[in-house]
Amino acid sequence: MLDREFFRKAMVTSSSNQNGQLSQFLSKIVLFESIGAQKLNQLARSLTKQSYEDGSYIIKQGEIGDQFYVIYKGNLLYIMMMSMMVMMMMMMEAFY
Repeated sequence: MLDREFFRKAMVTSSSNQNGQLSQFLSKIVLFESIGAQKLNQLARSLTKQSYEDGSYIIKQGEIGDQFYVIYKGNLLYIMMMSMMVMMMMMMEAFY
């Protein structure tokens, strides 16, 4: 049986390793390139892991967003609906 102190240290070490890996991952994202290591570590510690089933919606267009997402692992398909007016304007610009 594990004693309480050993378990606590093991959890801290595991969490520290995960934060280090996440900080390294975040440093490769263009948005976070100019952020120093200390701020990246702080950001990594503040993130919460979320998992989603295949085919599920994370956010739908038009909804008010109150979260920031970083895809760490997996694939994402995003579909953006545009109004007919915007699409027509884009098509007209393509012909000039």
